[in-house]
Amino acid sequence: MSNLYRAIAKSMGSKYLAYAMQFAALMILARAFTPEVFGTIAAIQVFYLFFQLVGEGGFGPAIIGLHKLNAKDRDGIFGLTILIGVGLAATFVALGSLLVDFYKMPDLPVAIPFVAAGLMLNAWAILPMAQLQRQQSFLQLATAAIIAELVALALVLLARKYVSPLCAISIRIPTVALVNFTFAYHFSRRTDFGRPRPGMHFSAVAPLLKVSGYQLAFNVLNFFSRNLDNVLVGKYLGAPLLGIYDRSYQLMRYPLQLLTFAMTPAIQPALRGHANSPGFVLKIHQDLTFKLSLLGLACALGIYVLAAPIILVAFGEQWLPAVPVIKLLSLTIPVQVVLSTSGSFFQTFQRTDLLFRCGLFSAATNVTAIIIGISLGSLEHLCWALLVSFHINFFQAYYLLHKHILDGGFRQFLHRMIPAGIGVGALATWHALH
Repeated sequence: MSNLYRAIAKSMGSKYLAYAMQFAALMILARAFTPEVFGTIAAIQVFYLFFQLVGEGGFGPAIIGLHKLNAKDRDGIFGLTILIGVGLAATFVALGSLLVDFYKMPDLPVAIPFVAAGLMLNAWAILPMAQLQRQQSFLQLATAAIIAELVALALVLLARKYVSPLCAISIRIPTVALVNFTFAYHFSRRTDFGRPRPGMHFSAVAPLLKVSGYQLAFNVLNFFSRNLDNVLVGKYLGAPLLGIYDRSYQLMRYPLQLLTFAMTPAIQPALRGHANSPGFVLKIHQDLTFKLSLLGLACALGIYVLAAPIILVAFGEQWLPAVPVIKLLSLTIPVQVVLSTSGSFFQTFQRTDLLFRCGLFSAATNVTAIIIGISLGSLEHLCWALLVSFHINFFQAYYLLHKHILDGGFRQFLHRMIPAGIGVGALATWHALH
């Protein structure tokens, strides 16, 4: 257990540096650009992230789980990701007119070439990034993220003086991707598998497909269910409200990043040697999730009470309409903080098939919630619907995890979640009555 917590501490410490830089950049950009500009870039970024996810193909967790990889196979996988990147970029450019027609946002074509370049570079980084995560080289990854944010921020602010706001903010996407790829490729030479070179042995991906196939299917379902809200808000409620919703959601995600996204990269590499010891992993899981639930509750309470001051400090006065939205979204933090770690435990035991089943269920509940919320015509209704949906998905995912992987313990797990559940229930009741 101590090895896991050391790995988590290492991951979290390095990630926090990157998150601090990202948040500082967000504060500056929120004052430099209007909600409408943020809404427009958020609209296209949904599709950018989807293409990026498809390009990744679920290979990351599969590569992390490998015990060996010869140079020929390594170079073949890298060569394939290069072709995937070029193909993704070309496809995104070709589909640009469809995005414009869908959103009815005439300025959208300005961002498309920048997004396409970012997609290509992110695909090239798949293998070297996975190698660094496998080695638990979190400091190098964080260094790349920090430098990427600094360079991108400087370029965006400089470009803002000479080009349109949308064009300027679009520069951030390929800049961050380029810096991350450059650093990951450079540091990959220190990993067990060595620095990759473009190869033609594309069949090397075949052994990865059993794990990566289910992982990709889960990622697509999870992405669709988690991002349909942005798509529908942008189409039916408009770019200004999408800007408010997107920034509110991103602000809510910072506690998730600090508490779980910073540690989940460490869980699978640290536990992959215990894949035949479910009882041992069960103890670690219950200890970790209990602590996370209480930390998530503390974050939810703090954001709920201090929503207005946080918005003023982080984004400025023009974003105050986001206060009711961020209050409601804060209530989802405890359940999301715990739920966000579940995927790493499924991956540790190479049970991405079960992860895919969770994704199917979550997609159904989240899509239903989003459609109900949007049809009621307000961001507040959407947030209430998502709160219910996340809790339903929570029970389903952890039931499967305990039944099929961790040899039981579901009731004990739920018992340890009671304090956080009571806290969220009290906040939700208070909000509904006031």
